[in-house]
Parts: sequence; structure tokens; C-alpha cells
Amino acid sequence: MIAEFIQNQIAGSEIIGGVLAAEHAIGRAFVRAGRGSGIVCALGPLFSRFDLFRHHRENSGICAFFSSMFALLLRIVDGVYHGLSRIPGLRLLPGLADAILKLRFCDLCAWVALLIFFGYHDNWNNGYMLIAAVLLSALYLIRLTRLAHRPSRLPVSLYLFILASAAIIPIAGGMGANLRVYTYFISAFAFFFCIAGSIENLDDLRRVLMILYIAVLYNAILSIIQAYYGVPVNLSYTDVTTNPDTPGRVYASFYNPNNFAEILCLLLPGCFVAFLTSQRLTKAAKVFVGVSFLLPLLALVLTYSRSAWISFALTICASIGLLNLALIPVALILAILAIPFLPYSIKNRIMSLFSGTDSSVGYRIYIWQGCYDTMANQPLGGFGLGPDNFFLAYSRFMNEHAMEAPHSHNLFLEIWMEMGAVGILSYLAFFITTMKGALLHALRKGSPYRHFSVALFSAMFGLIFMSMVEYIWFYPRTMLCFFLVLGMMWALLRMAAHE
Repeated sequence: MIAEFIQNQIAGSEIIGGVLAAEHAIGRAFVRAGRGSGIVCALGPLFSRFDLFRHHRENSGICAFFSSMFALLLRIVDGVYHGLSRIPGLRLLPGLADAILKLRFCDLCAWVALLIFFGYHDNWNNGYMLIAAVLLSALYLIRLTRLAHRPSRLPVSLYLFILASAAIIPIAGGMGANLRVYTYFISAFAFFFCIAGSIENLDDLRRVLMILYIAVLYNAILSIIQAYYGVPVNLSYTDVTTNPDTPGRVYASFYNPNNFAEILCLLLPGCFVAFLTSQRLTKAAKVFVGVSFLLPLLALVLTYSRSAWISFALTICASIGLLNLALIPVALILAILAIPFLPYSIKNRIMSLFSGTDSSVGYRIYIWQGCYDTMANQPLGGFGLGPDNFFLAYSRFMNEHAMEAPHSHNLFLEIWMEMGAVGILSYLAFFITTMKGALLHALRKGSPYRHFSVALFSAMFGLIFMSMVEYIWFYPRTMLCFFLVLGMMWALLRMAAHE
């Protein structure tokens, strides 16, 4: 009753009607100007097809090599599986694998990831993640040996990136440090392949995201409890001279607030669409779940991660723009009008970015200067994986104002420094191919895959900003989450391609 009354009053208001008409006119002009711009006209042909080089790629020697190696690996796995089944004392292992594979494999991957995100940092060991990844990979390969139609090929750029990350181990830096950090890469790659290859339809994707939302909600509640009881202010996370009223930043079960915020930015859009588009949930259930999303949003605020706030704002803008570009101007106006109503600590935290005196901003600039000088000395080759190898290279050219740095505070710069030109070029090729494919399907009106494409593309698009001011793979569980979302994107692209 009240909602209908307000709606009728708004609809009959000349002022509101005029504002909405003006907004619509501005929005349509914005859309027309964008479509007719020289940049859009110039780049348009590049987005007319999903993969301009697909024919050449699938017939390339590199692709043939990887295909033959993968076929050999499957034959080895099949041989080992049948060999174990003939040994009396080890027959239990193939039998256990058969029992597990009766489950939906994508759900199994999601439940394992859920447990990984449940682990509290003080009691967490990244070895658990590696063990889980190896076991899931073994089950996935056994599963593939039984499929008549195997998942479509992934881009060669991904395999080149995997090779570049592995090839640097014996070439540069300390072998021990390289091997330790590469176990994180193995875990992330394993979950990527398992998710990308096991999600077969939209219901599978929806269930995976719903399961992961349990971990999101758990960590959101945990962070709110942390905020209620108080978190000590960590001077390495907050410059108290420019942010004197900023309370201790929540981190839930993760290492630091930025890690937690990165995972929220990655998972929230997809989880929201999963519940919103579910046909099995009643309207009341959707309203209840929709209200529950206020908890992770509050948790994101309580992290006081400025880069995450900006990234999530970019995610929202990208989602709005892909669904209705004409709404972008009004969304920006509403966001600006909301600033005066923000709590002082949050408003001051945002404005400290532009103060010129915030030490965390200045420190990053000094680190980037040192990294630039380091790469100018050796632009093609990498220096090895992990913080130990990074600092060994960085210390020779570091800025005197940034004498301590575990990483470059920039994902793309870190990949370049660790793996060299081959690593960064192959990663960029893979990432751009993924984003381009998701964007094309996000723009297809009426497609059943559109809403998920919009959500996953927007999450990754927003995180690009955070990737430029943070090394988001520094914390292994965040890296795992990043590749989980990439795996979902490739599963979605494969489904859409077979439509």
C-alpha cells in the first residue's frame, strides 16, 4: 500500500517527471555520442567476432603440441587408474574415486573452495590448498577419460603463461623460493581447469556461485563481529596522520583487509545474479537473500579499502552501462550526491587519496619508480617468483623512500618482474581474450548467458583498478578466487559458443 502510494505520487509529480525526462534525454545523448565516436568506430571491428585468430590458433604447431601432451597425460592417468584397480591392496583408491565422481564435479570443486575460504588465517596452511588442488585435478583427469566429448580447447596464451611461470623456476632467483611460490600457481591453475571444464550449463554455474556465497556470507558476518568488538589499528595498513578517525580495518578469516575486499569484489556480482535469476527460489526467498547481501556490502565498507571501494564502484558502473548505458549519468549524479551523507571516517578515508600527504599512496609511487628502474635494466628477463626474489632484484634500484617492499603493488608490473616479457605478454593475451569474449556475450540482448556475462565481466573489469595499485595474487587464497572466476568465465564462454 505505502509503496504503491509513493509510486503513484512520483509518477504524477511534474518535478520528478521532468527530472526523469531530462535524465533520459541526457542518457540517450550520451549513448548516441558514444556509438558515433571515433574510438568506438575504430575499435568496433575488433569486437565483431569472439576470436579473430581462432582458425590460425587451432591449426598452429603450439596448439597441436599442447593437445598431444594432454592426450598423453590422459592415457597415463587411465593406465594408472586401471593398474591400481588390479592391485588387491590398492583397489580401494579407484573405488573411492568412482564413488566421488558420481557427484556433480563442479559442486565438489565449489564445496572444496568453500572450505578453503572458511579457514582462519592464523590456523591456515597453504599446503591444504595444494593438496586439495592435486586431488581435484586427479579426479578431474579420471573424469575426462570417461567423457566422449571433452571440453573445448582453451587459448594457447594460457598455456604459454603456465609455461612462462614454470620455466622461470630453474632460470632466475632462488630455487626454493620459486618452488614454494609456484605451489600457489599450481593450486590456482588446477581450480581454473576443474571449474572451466566441469560447469556444463547455467544451473551448474548458478549452484557453484550459490555455494561460494555461503563463504562470502560467513566471512561478512565474521568481519562485522570483528568490527563490533573492535580491531586494533594496524599502522602498516592505515596512515593515522591523514586518517585519524579510521577504526581498525576488518579482515574476516583472511590475512589483511585488502585480501578480504578483493574476494568480495570478485564474488559478489556473480553471486547476486545467481540468486536473482534462480527459477527455484520463491519471491520471498529472493527478497530474504537480497537483504542478506547488505552484510557483505557492509563488510566491504568496514575493510576501509579505498582501492576496493573504487573497484566495486567501477563494477557497478560497468554493470549498469552494459545493461542500460543511458543510466550511467544518473548513477554518477546519485553517487556524487551521496558523498555528503557518508560517515566522516569513510569520507575522510576517500578524500585522503587526494591530500598528497597519505603515506600509502606516496609509498606506492616510490616503489613503482624503483621497479621501473629495475625493469629498465633488464626488460626481457624475469627475476623469479615471490617476495624474496622480488626484493633481491628491487633492492639494487630501490628508491630511498621505499626501502622495504614485498612486491610491486601492481599485478601487471609484478608479473613482468617475476616472469619477464613472455610472462606478461602471454598473461595479457589470455586476460584480454577472456574479457573480450565475456563482453561480447554481455552485449547480446536476449541471450540466456547475458546476465552472468555482465556480472563476471564487471567484477573483473572493476578489479583491474585494484590490480594496478595492489599485487592481488600476493595472498594465495585471493589468487585462487581470481582464477576461480576466470574459470567460470571460460565455462560460460564455452556454453555460449555451443548455443
